[in-house]
Amino acid sequence: MKCSRCSVEDILPLRHKVLREGKPLDTARFDGDHGEGVLHYGLFTDDSVIVCLTLIPSQMDGNKAWQLRGMATDTRFQGMGLGGRLIEFALKDSQSESYSNQFWCNARKVAVNFYRKHSWEIFSDEFDVPGIGPHYKMKISV
Repeated sequence: MKCSRCSVEDILPLRHKVLREGKPLDTARFDGDHGEGVLHYGLFTDDSVIVCLTLIPSQMDGNKAWQLRGMATDTRFQGMGLGGRLIEFALKDSQSESYSNQFWCNARKVAVNFYRKHSWEIFSDEFDVPGIGPHYKMKISV
């Protein structure tokens, strides 16, 4: 298994399968996917991506920060530590871009414990993303 940067096309099928199942494929495409400085990551086994995430240049509290979006792990590989492996790789690798050491995301309520396990902290009240469900804003500095 190998973590690496990749294209959004490499990760779109997994993102759709895990995060937007039953909805049109285009719902798994995010604003900014093709923007300047956007980084897409995958954890690959053979030629298949089994974990994915995207880092988008953004802002948090008026400062430059990466927004993590579209983190997904193939259900067959969940609970094996692979999501943590990719997130650690991506946070470290993104530092070569000299953009920011701050990261934030809109975490699904069901994923909060995963992020906490990796030292992320909540910085918002619970909010609802229509059609997706309850979320919290979370952040980390590296």
